[in-house]
Amino acid sequence: MLKFQYFDKTTQSGIMDFFEQAIRLFEHRHGLKLTVHAMNSRWYSRNGGYLFSRWIAHHAKFCERKRYANPKYNRACMRDCAVEVEQESLRTGEPFLHNCWKGVTELIVPFLWEGTPELIFYLGPFRGSEPPEEFRSEWENLPLFPREKQENLILETQLLGLGFHARLLQENRTENPLPNRRERIREYILRHACEKISLSGLGHALGISESRASHLCMLQLGASFQDLVLRARMKKAELLLRETDEPIKAIAEKTGYPNIYYFSRMFRRFFHESPARFRRNAIR
Repeated sequence: MLKFQYFDKTTQSGIMDFFEQAIRLFEHRHGLKLTVHAMNSRWYSRNGGYLFSRWIAHHAKFCERKRYANPKYNRACMRDCAVEVEQESLRTGEPFLHNCWKGVTELIVPFLWEGTPELIFYLGPFRGSEPPEEFRSEWENLPLFPREKQENLILETQLLGLGFHARLLQENRTENPLPNRRERIREYILRHACEKISLSGLGHALGISESRASHLCMLQLGASFQDLVLRARMKKAELLLRETDEPIKAIAEKTGYPNIYYFSRMFRRFFHESPARFRRNAIR
């Protein structure tokens, strides 16, 4: 009698392929679409690419309909599903239902790690409040939110976040099995670049003095602490300007600059053109 049956070993997929497979299986299992927003810079590859680039915007047909053909509609989508949802997610860290101007209900599930918001998952679309008349026929074909499955959806989404986080850590450890100070500095900056980050905070994380932390940035990464933070912030700003229509003021805040004028000055210093001009050139 055969007690054990083994399978042929397969090569582990790359991190982006792993995320794609997991998301597509999740969508197929539940018959819905998933959108993923990252809340810090650690969810970017070493070349600066966003690890969830295919899911940064809603790709359900109902949500895409007329959105990009009408700037007014797109602004309304960005206001409801980007700015307001992210603000509420950061405020509470709890799952909630969100209703947008188009008559769509979404289940929003933030994923936190050690109390820090890492990812925001959008699940939907479901039929919500009354839509504008021009969207009614398609709106009527949307499913109602399955309240009987609410707890399971939240739990499975949080487990998906845990899987993504574990895979990200595995990727980092595979490249650096014993993280040295160089990788710890890089990891700290990627994780906190778009927050109120400081050199003293880095020193505290490494268990060394602020002056020693400053010296190690130059020694290990070849750039000052300020330049490393700027680089991480500008990579995120570049992605948001290319891939979204979020207002520049909102992008400034998301990349750690409450003052839009200071953000514009730093962006021009890095890219040698203004954020507005960069965006115009990027969509040509």
